[in-house]
Amino acid sequence: MKPRLLYISADYSPAQSAAAVRAKFHVEALLTIGHTVEVLTCGEKAGQTTLPCSPGRLSSVPARLASNQARLLIRLLAEFKVGLYFAAFALRNRRRFDCAVLSSPPFFANWVVAAALFLLRRPYVLDIRDRYPQVLFSVGVLRADSLLGRALRWAERWMYAKAAVLATVTHTLAAEIEKDCGHKPHVIRNGYDASEYDAVRRNAASPAQPPMVLMHGLFGQLFDAQAFIGIAKHCLAHAPTHSFVLAGYGPKLNTVLDLKLPNVRYVGHITHQEVLVWLERATLGISVHTNQPSTMAGFAVKIFEFIGAGLPCIVIPRGESGLEVERQGLGWAFDNTDWLSAGKTIVSVLDGSLSVSRVQEAVLAERATYARQTQAAAFAQTVSSAISL
Repeated sequence: MKPRLLYISADYSPAQSAAAVRAKFHVEALLTIGHTVEVLTCGEKAGQTTLPCSPGRLSSVPARLASNQARLLIRLLAEFKVGLYFAAFALRNRRRFDCAVLSSPPFFANWVVAAALFLLRRPYVLDIRDRYPQVLFSVGVLRADSLLGRALRWAERWMYAKAAVLATVTHTLAAEIEKDCGHKPHVIRNGYDASEYDAVRRNAASPAQPPMVLMHGLFGQLFDAQAFIGIAKHCLAHAPTHSFVLAGYGPKLNTVLDLKLPNVRYVGHITHQEVLVWLERATLGISVHTNQPSTMAGFAVKIFEFIGAGLPCIVIPRGESGLEVERQGLGWAFDNTDWLSAGKTIVSVLDGSLSVSRVQEAVLAERATYARQTQAAAFAQTVSSAISL
């Protein structure tokens, strides 16, 4: 009989956050291979959704995380409160599960739960999406060499050391964790939902005329507006008639839109289903971020979605995602300072002097690897093998 699992995620379906979506696919994969899974989440969600197959159960605690816009102290207190509720639930219901899966962040909530599970002698799996407390150090909120910083680094190492399995989202992050903490996580990426994007490829409309380059999602502090503006201006001057279609939201969006470039079109903060329609029509996808440590180590969701839709893409910077796109022949990657080469590549695609047929073939051949279903199945097998020993 397979171990019974308690999957703890502060956010879960029907929410559409990164944490909720990743957890949903993991839980479905664990249920599919025969585990009993109880999901524990925040807020009043137990009546809002059902798990996809039996045996499954959804429970919630009457506590919530604070908004990311709240002050750090308020956010920390909210995390500890959630952690205490989760730990209390685990204590009360310890006979209902043999092993727990923790989705991190929230770091502080998970540390409280990990300590409780250690005392209960219940193994746990830690799935690390963002690495704390390093995020706090990198944004200058906390000094790594301060008393609190050293204490948090110790807490991180302890939580990783006690985990039965570690998993994380990129190879770069896995290497950093192994170097700093001495424990190597399994790499389980995010990805695109094959059930949606397979339909995009079946129903794909003819590419837009004039050709269109799509960028969607968050235009936040990690969006390299100046590199994108340079690319758009170069294409305006040298490419045949075309458009850059922007869809989404964020504080840096107006930096681009205020220029009123005639080849840049904004279609609003649209729904996911509307994004799928634009993906069907696009000629290329483009992802342009700054070269901060988090973006160099990350793999933007929009890149997975370009791959899922069968689209060649342009990626800046040449971090983990850019290098992978380049290595697998799924598109082209450039350093932030080399935006002109990116612009020239797009011009060559738009005027037909650079054929994308081989790139499209590579994307279609490799895309299944990047499906959330594929990655979640690997996570489920990894967890099952480790905790069944």
